[in-house]
Amino acid sequence: MHITDKQKESIKFSFNGSRIRIISGYCSQLYLDDVTVKIDGVEQSIIWNYDRNTYNILVFEKTGLEDKMHDVEIINNKDLDIVFFDAIDIDDGTL
Repeated sequence: MHITDKQKESIKFSFNGSRIRIISGYCSQLYLDDVTVKIDGVEQSIIWNYDRNTYNILVFEKTGLEDKMHDVEIINNKDLDIVFFDAIDIDDGTL
């Protein structure tokens, strides 16, 4: 699990594969509403659409990537928002 509450703090990693899924949770006290995922430098936002506390849920999925090494960065865009991720799931690749 990775947790941060600092604006513009990020986690970076690489994976080899064609799909990535990010598993996390939503807690109404955390106000998770401004997180960016970059895959190979291309930005995509994660959108939480939950109205109650929910854990171990799929919050991001990208499929159809070329089956090769990809660079990923997950960025917290707001100060004092606590961002946490439980798991990273890839298909038949390496992290």
